[in-house]
Amino acid sequence: MVGFDRDRRYVQDERVARLRAGQLQRLSTPRSGTLLYAHGHDLKDPQLSPIYGDFSGFPPAILTSGTRDLFLSLTVLTHRKLRRAGVEAELQVFEGMSHAEYNFNPFAPETKEAFTEIARFFDKHLGK
Repeated sequence: MVGFDRDRRYVQDERVARLRAGQLQRLSTPRSGTLLYAHGHDLKDPQLSPIYGDFSGFPPAILTSGTRDLFLSLTVLTHRKLRRAGVEAELQVFEGMSHAEYNFNPFAPETKEAFTEIARFFDKHLGK
């Protein structure tokens, strides 16, 4: 599951910290980009932002993020919502990694560790 935050109510800790550090020029995503992504759908549609979903009866889930991921806070909130719904959920956060960075550098130690953990999770829940 990939967390996606397009609701203006969520101001993520990472964005605030990076804004203060001068790493971001704006706190929020440009409205035109949000509307383009939503393609006419309600911004609270769980298909766009899982935080609005009903997780009761959801299968086990693993969420992967990094300390530099702009969606880290939303991923943590989604993990907590899964747990409150009684779903077995694991959250793994890698130091210094940005959003889905483990997909971009196959030789990084964090990539190997992320995919080892993901494989272990699937082996556990798919009965290997």
